[in-house]
Order: sequence, then structure tokens, then C-alpha cells
Amino acid sequence: EILDAQDESLDDGVLGHENHKYVIGIDTALATDEFVETVLDITEKPYQTVRQVAAKGNSKSPQMHLNDFVDLYNSYSNDTNSNITVLLETWNGESARFYQDLPPYIQQNTYCYGSWQPAKNLASDNKNPIVRKTNQIKKADILLALKKLLSARELKIPKNSPVLTQQLSIYKEDDDKIPTDRVISLALASWMALEQEQKKVQQWQAVEW
Repeated sequence: EILDAQDESLDDGVLGHENHKYVIGIDTALATDEFVETVLDITEKPYQTVRQVAAKGNSKSPQMHLNDFVDLYNSYSNDTNSNITVLLETWNGESARFYQDLPPYIQQNTYCYGSWQPAKNLASDNKNPIVRKTNQIKKADILLALKKLLSARELKIPKNSPVLTQQLSIYKEDDDKIPTDRVISLALASWMALEQEQKKVQQWQAVEW
């Protein structure tokens, strides 16, 4: 599955396009774990991993991590800020603070996966099915989304990405003693990609009555 997913055209990343739709998965980190942001282009299948940025949590200040993400987000956002959806891992106070420090225009497109949830999710009210799901999502759910896309050959990753490839090859759900940050970030983006796909199907069904 990993070999089938590799695409050397993605090795240097792909620039943003205003007519394309994107999802971003963020696995935050402290200390020596990696802070990873993965951008998927979900305009058409197979979805493409157009950028994965990783840096050790303690390699720069929280403000620099934030600034770098805002720059990354802006490089893929269109003029209306309507083509990107973000899923942010929020299992610790540091990631909650990351969300709180995001500019409002990014917060409104950002959902949280983890024990911490914003009191008022700017992405929408609680009637939004994605908001309800992110309150209940489990690690198994995001990993299943990644496995589903890989199995169906509906996801492409860079070919020259040895760390991601290694983490994918050794990954197991009981991951306390193995590095998995890049896999989790990709899995978060994969889960959101499938949610956006389902949302699109529901919209079509609503129109085609």
C-alpha cells in the first residue's frame, strides 16, 4: 500500500492553487517529539500530500510554530478563505493554547480532535455534524481513515519521504514507544478529507431531490 501511494512529483511539495480544496492535519508536540503539519489537496482523487512540515517541538518557540503555520495556511488559502479545513490535535494544554492564539479567520475553519474543545467552536454551532464528530473521535477513527484511503489507492504521498515511509511501515495503534507524529498528522488530514467528501455527497443528495 505504501509503495502504491508514493509519487515522486510530490517530493518538493506543490504550491497552493486558489481553485483547489485542502485539508490540514496538525499533530502538536512538546520537547523532542515532532510538531507536524500535513496538507492534503482533496480537489480530486487520489488525494495528494502536497506538503508535510515537521520540526521538533522544542526547536523553536510556540509563537514561531504558530507563525510558521499561519504562513503555511495562507499559502494555500484562497481570497475568500473558504477552501481549507483544519483538524488540530488537542490532547494537551499547549495545543489548546495554539488554537486560542490562531487568528479568527483560521479558527473559523479549524476543528479540534482531543480532550480539549473550545467553549464555542468558531467553525460552526453544534448542529454541524463535523463538530459533533470531533467531540467523539478516537485514535482508531483517524487511523482507519488513513488505512481506508491507502487501501483504496486514493492517497498519494511523496516518494522521497523516508521518515514518513518508515513511520507508516512500523505503525501500530499501541504507539507509546515508537515515533508516529507524521503518521498521526497524515491520519488527521485523511479523516477530515473523508468528512469533507461525505459532506459533499450529502449536499448533492439534498439538491437532487
